[in-house]
Amino acid sequence: MTSFILRSASPAKTKVDAVVVGVVAQDSGVDLASGGEEVGKAYGRKLRPLLSSLSLKGSLGETTRIPTAGVINAPMLVLVGLGATPSTAALRRAAGAAARAVPNAASVALALPTPGAAEVRAVTEGWLLGGYRFTTYQRDTASEATGPGEVVVLSPGARKQEVVTALEQAQVVADAVSGCRDWVNTPPGDLTPPLFADAVVAAAAPLTEAIHRDTIYITVVDRDRMAVSLIYSIFHGFGSGIASDKFGILFQNRGAGFTLTEGHPNEMKGGKRPMHTIIPGMLRENGRVTTPFGVMGGAYQPNGHARFVTNLTDFGMDMQSAMDAPRSFSDNGTMNVEKGYSDAVRQELADMGHKVAVPSDPLGGSQAIRIREDGVLEGASDPRKDGCAIGY
Repeated sequence: MTSFILRSASPAKTKVDAVVVGVVAQDSGVDLASGGEEVGKAYGRKLRPLLSSLSLKGSLGETTRIPTAGVINAPMLVLVGLGATPSTAALRRAAGAAARAVPNAASVALALPTPGAAEVRAVTEGWLLGGYRFTTYQRDTASEATGPGEVVVLSPGARKQEVVTALEQAQVVADAVSGCRDWVNTPPGDLTPPLFADAVVAAAAPLTEAIHRDTIYITVVDRDRMAVSLIYSIFHGFGSGIASDKFGILFQNRGAGFTLTEGHPNEMKGGKRPMHTIIPGMLRENGRVTTPFGVMGGAYQPNGHARFVTNLTDFGMDMQSAMDAPRSFSDNGTMNVEKGYSDAVRQELADMGHKVAVPSDPLGGSQAIRIREDGVLEGASDPRKDGCAIGY
């Protein structure tokens, strides 16, 4: 299984078995594409004669392997043609050609032109799809075992959330495409019902909480100080597809969050509820309810609850300030730190070993009502989402 890592390091100093650099075709010959500048500097004056001696044309998908003899940290340099204009389509095709050129390398760094999310996605998809092989049913496990265990995608935008997301999306897309290729390539006679069923169960096993963006939160306190804390999401576009005859409200389909993996904490069984992030909150102090509140934002919710309460109790903030304060959240190996924090804080986190990124979207959203001891109600609404605090 190949793991992908995003870095903004120099390809000349990256310790891997092979470094892949793009070559562009020009009227005067060929030259290294952007992303390979540090490799060009390492070779210095030797670069131009080297490129000339190889008779490279820079044609799209053309590959050449060169022992580096210690000029850069990697023992092997792979030059791949990008044509005259390295578009995302060209990057995808070139990355696939490079994957086929180094099937036995344990680790590879891709120093191709990847300034942003679209280019990172193209390179990642190209590498995975270009390395696809089929022998019998499902992908060739033997070829996967001999392929790189680690692929480092070098990009100046490695810490940007949209680039991290693009890398993840590329792996999902490539896996789906490869799965379709498996089905197409499998002879119909080999797809027996038991084998088909086993494959479907295996494909569904990793499923847990899906991504969704349509959660709402409402809290109400009446004149008798009865408090309601309500959070709701239909989960998918039409939820379960069933609506209340009386109220017309769509019922959610949180059952989609179950997994079929035996022994998994979220395994589908009778009498169980699926793991989910619908968790309204209510703070009780000294025997009475003081603060019904809730946080939206998928997996951020439990973290958001803790942050909101600690801002109130440990830092003495009022409710609105507790919501407005900048947030951070570690998700899928990336420490997302909102813009409200200083660069010094982000740098300190990076120095501690975190992969820090500034999220392009806000982290969650919240609403709350404070029931003061004198009976006065205070409402607060998070500016990160649509919402308001209303009293009458």
